Formats: sequence, structure tokens, C-alpha cells
Amino acid sequence: MNNSSGERYMHRKNADRSYDSICLQCFRTVATSSDELALAELENLHKCSEWAMYANAIVESPSWRRGHYAL
Repeated sequence: MNNSSGERYMHRKNADRSYDSICLQCFRTVATSSDELALAELENLHKCSEWAMYANAIVESPSWRRGHYAL
């Protein structure tokens, strides 16, 4: 995995030699390309969905780790 584009996206090389770009805020695969350099242009189009951000906030909340569900 490569985090060369800063802290926003992680790049993963697939078995078929394509690359995935994964958003580190909403954890969605935002682009797939056979050319890793082409991912940057596709990443610029990504907007995290409110639902994904909400779901991640619940998982990361301290009360979740104690077994309490903070909704």
C-alpha cells in the first residue's frame, strides 16, 4: 500500500495489477485504475457521503469501545 498522496487516500495494488484508491476519512474505494498516477484526478472528484462519515464516527467513538452504542 502506498500513502504517497498525503493523508487523505491510501493506494492498494490489486492482483490484476490495477490500483485502488481508498479514502481514509470514509474508508470507501473511490477509484480504480490500471495507472496509479491517474488516481489523483479521480480522487479530486470524491466527496465523502454523510452516511459514511456518520457510520465511522459511531465506530470510532470512545463509548463504542466500552460496549455502549452512541447514536
